[in-house]
Amino acid sequence: MEITLNIPDELARQVASEGKDPARVALEALALEGYRSERLSESAVRQMLGLETRLEVHAFLKQHGVYLHYSVADI
Repeated sequence: MEITLNIPDELARQVASEGKDPARVALEALALEGYRSERLSESAVRQMLGLETRLEVHAFLKQHGVYLHYSVADI
């Protein structure tokens, strides 16, 4: 699915740091919030962001201060 967002240039510059693609920043934010809210799985995040492995997903989540979802049964 393709989604188009219209954001004023000034706000896009505030959200995406120098040299970063605002579209990618928005996609990553969507993936992060989806994972935080438990609406997206690790696999869905990997697919959404085009990451190759679970370890890349784990590194991405860690870089953004999002922790993996583990249940008591997992431990």
